[in-house]
Amino acid sequence: MKIRGIFTAPPLLAIFLSVTGCGELLGPSSYNDCVLKNIGKVSTDKAVNLLSKTCRAKFSSLGSHESASLNSSQIRNIQGKAGFDEVAGSYYYMGFIYNANTDVTVTEITIRITATTKSGDIVRDYNDTVTVKPLSMADFMVEIPNEGDDASYSWRLLSAQGYSI
Repeated sequence: MKIRGIFTAPPLLAIFLSVTGCGELLGPSSYNDCVLKNIGKVSTDKAVNLLSKTCRAKFSSLGSHESASLNSSQIRNIQGKAGFDEVAGSYYYMGFIYNANTDVTVTEITIRITATTKSGDIVRDYNDTVTVKPLSMADFMVEIPNEGDDASYSWRLLSAQGYSI
């Protein structure tokens, strides 16, 4: 007597779970796990940045907190350093921010980057999704156009979103 179907059940179950959306049960359980499980699938710095943002967005919403605009006092407690860099042919303004607030998690920042050139200043605003818990740091990175070799860049924090803990 032959027993059939024993070895075909696990693959069929995996296909069923992934098709029905239940495959998430086997997926990453944290931001770090999400990045580690998917990093082998990307090959460019731009793709790594997108992967990081996607994983961050997926796992920052697990607590289901409502983000709101931070007030001026809370924004003054956010500091950072950043600079212009070229990575694999693309241009980025990247750095870190430190959240000195003791009761607010920062979830989004809006920064203004000014490129000073011989022709004058070029000013643009950029948003970046972040998760910066109280009294901690996080990286940010936005892709920007290259305004030429003679350009110098500066930035400032315009606004931020977050939630109280």
